[in-house]
This record gives sequence, structure tokens and C-alpha cells, in this order.
Amino acid sequence: MKNRIWLCILLSIYFLVSASYSKKQGFWHDEIYTMTFLQGISAYNFEGSTLDEMNGNVTSYNCKGVLSKDYFLENFKLQILHEGHPPVYFILLKAWSEVFGNDELGLRSFSLFCGLGFIFLFFTLAERKFGSRTAWFSLIPLFFSPYLFYYFSEARMYSLGMLFALLTFKYWINWRVELNYFSKEYFLMIFFSTMLIFTHYYGLFFLGSLFFIDFIKHKLNPRILLSQFYLVLFSPWLLVIPHQTNFHKIHWTDGSLPFGESLIGFFEGVVSMIFTLQGDLNYFELSISLVAIATSFYVLRKERLMLKIIVGTYLFYFMEVFVFDWVTNHHTITVNRYYIFLLILFYWLIAVVFDATKGKFRYLLLGIFTLLSIHSCVEIYSLRMAPKQMMREVANYIDSKFESESTLVVVEPDGVAVWGLSLYLHSDFEMLSADDLKFSATNKRIIFIDEILGDKISENHLNHEEQSRMKAVPFVGLILYE
Repeated sequence: MKNRIWLCILLSIYFLVSASYSKKQGFWHDEIYTMTFLQGISAYNFEGSTLDEMNGNVTSYNCKGVLSKDYFLENFKLQILHEGHPPVYFILLKAWSEVFGNDELGLRSFSLFCGLGFIFLFFTLAERKFGSRTAWFSLIPLFFSPYLFYYFSEARMYSLGMLFALLTFKYWINWRVELNYFSKEYFLMIFFSTMLIFTHYYGLFFLGSLFFIDFIKHKLNPRILLSQFYLVLFSPWLLVIPHQTNFHKIHWTDGSLPFGESLIGFFEGVVSMIFTLQGDLNYFELSISLVAIATSFYVLRKERLMLKIIVGTYLFYFMEVFVFDWVTNHHTITVNRYYIFLLILFYWLIAVVFDATKGKFRYLLLGIFTLLSIHSCVEIYSLRMAPKQMMREVANYIDSKFESESTLVVVEPDGVAVWGLSLYLHSDFEMLSADDLKFSATNKRIIFIDEILGDKISENHLNHEEQSRMKAVPFVGLILYE
């Protein structure tokens, strides 16, 4: 009971800090996607989309009016095809938003709630397996993980997916003791496995890694094959996936990478999830990572089966994603948030190594690791590291500098920025897509908004001849030309 009280106090502090961080920034591109989905609105502009049906009568007030209505149920089928992700997150978030609202804290608080549940559950698992002392020390990397801090405060499905993955991991640990498929553990393992892949498709790779661990120990025992029953439950959704993939002719991760580049990208992605958000590790962080890996191997040197499982599981996970990228011609191997579920195995390994290690060296290593993580968390909180796209700041800039009656806002043709800016604009500005040439005949002052997302298929969609003669005002993820 004392452990639970202290844990709840720490989780309350975590909640307050994360809630404060969640309110510091407006929604960015992907979160606009989430927000519009909950209203049943097509964020992008395509034939039959919300913007298409507005027949060019697009102003910030008109968009606000559309955003104030609820088309979630009637447009759900179209939205899930366009979104490209499974439906569970959006269904649960819709229910959450009915109570807590659709603003930044309202939507991000659902992810934060799932993140707090993840931390609490991990502690109880570690406590039961290793005892209170190890559980508390293994919790330190979770509390100060910059990666979890960031994604536990984002209105996307990663936090919910992590919670479902950990619940699957919990019942998988309990079930594999006896491999009894008539037990409560088996049914809960299958249930949460199914919920995971209906939350994020890449949960399949995490589940595949658990199967790989079972395979090393049991080979093709029919009992472990039954652990894959979630595939049967997921199979009807396979009819939907082709429609989702065909909806987008070009994807932002199109273009697979060679094996060597994929392996390096995967290693950098896994290591950067520990200390930072991007793959730009400094030499000190990389050195600490290599020392930690070497220490883990030394501590477990006599546990050859466990070493085989650890190395094999990470390599198997890599091969799953690499083969998927090769078959589908993508380079998702470099997008480390897609394999965020691997952090569960990493944090569990920390608990195993800490429990097996004696002496003060483990405290020194954990202390250095924690200081680096805290530094990254402070940088994220203060918006010096990975600040979100400045939709809100651009809208405030436009409101403060331009008159709505005499200004035309020309936005990239995809449409997401139209909804993002309309959400935050206070005045009623007329807005046109950059592929609508009507702006060339207007008497109004024109300003261009260019979204910068860092991938080649989303760049250079503005009228370059016009914008080249204008002053560029840079914001995070956006450039305003005036």
C-alpha cells in the first residue's frame, strides 16, 4: 500500500507537468488529422472531401462552423479509409472527447491517461517479478524518458498502443508458464493483442517478436501457435487495408532503403528513443548506449538462452520491418515512433539487468542515463527540442498583422493547414488552395502558407513565381510569405 501511495503521488506530479506541457503548443499536422477525424471532416482536399463540397467558399469562419458540427458516425467509413490507421483509437478518443472536449488538453489528456496507466502497470509487473527495490529503480527510466514524455502528450495513438502492448506482454508472461489456452491469461492475451493491432498496425511486429521468443524455447509447439489466434480475429479487417492503401497514391515514406542503411537507421532509431526524439545522437549519448549494451551482455554472459533471445528478438523485429518495407517499397524503418513498442522490451531488460547486477556500477550507469534523460525532458518542455508545428503562432501572426477584408491566405493544396489555421484564426480570412489559380486575379493582398514536413512528397506545392518575390517569415513546420 505504501508503494502504491508513493507511486500515485509521483504519477500526479507527472500528470501536472505533462498537462502543462500539453497546453503550451497548438495542434500540429497529425493532430489536426485526429481532431478533424473526430468531427467527421476530411482533413485533406480530394474529390468528395469536406473542402471539395464547400465549393471554394472557404473562409476561416466557414471552417470553424464545419468544425463545430459532428459528422463522426455518418462519415466514419470515409475517414478511416483516408486516415490509414485502425479504428480503435479514434472510437475511444471520440468517447473521451465527449467528456473532456476537443481542445489541446482535452484530446492529449487521453494519451496522457494511457501513459499513466502504462507506467503504473509496468511498476506492478516489475514489482511482482523482481521485488519493490528493482521495480522502483526500473521505473526511473520510464519517468524520465523524453520519448515517452513527448508521445504521452500527443493526440495520436502511440500511447494507447503502448498500453495495449504492455497488457499483452503482462498476460503473455503469465500464460507462457503453463501454455494453457483455456485460462483467463490466454483470453486476455488474445483480447489485448487484437486491440493492439486494431490501434496501430505495427503492433503486429511487436506480437511477432513475442512469438519469436516462444519459438526459441518451444519451437512449433501447437500450443504457441494458438497464441496467434488474434490473427484470425484481425483477418476480416484485411479487406479494408487495400482500400486504405489505394486511397493514397503516394505515401510520405515511399521508397525502400538498402539493407545497410535500414540497419543503421533502425539502430539509430532504437538508441534515440532512449535519450532524444530524433536520430541526432551526440558521441556521449552513443558511448553511454554502447557501455550499457556491453554491461548488459557482461551481466548476462552466463545466461546464454536469454542473450540469444534478446539479440534474436531485436534482429527479428528489424527483419520484420525491413521485409515489410522491401515488399511495400517504404522506408518506415527510419520512423522510430512506428516501433515504439520495442521500448517495453528495453525497459524490461533494464529491470532484468538491474536485478542481476551487484555493486555500485549499476547506480552510476543508471544515474548518468537519468541525467541525460532529464536534460532532454527539460529541453522538450521548454520547447527547445522538437517543438510542435506552429499552427497557432502563424494564425496569431496573421491576425495581428493583416486585415481580413483585404487579405487572401493561399495555403498548400493538401488542406490540413486550412483546418489548422482556421481553428486558431480569430478574424474571418478568405482562404484558397495553392492549386486554385483564382488568387492571381484578386485585388487582395496575398500571403502564402507553406507547410514544411521534411519529406519530399509534401514540399514545393506553392506558386513559386509569386512567393519568390515575397518575404519569408519562418515558423516551426511552416513558412509564411508576405
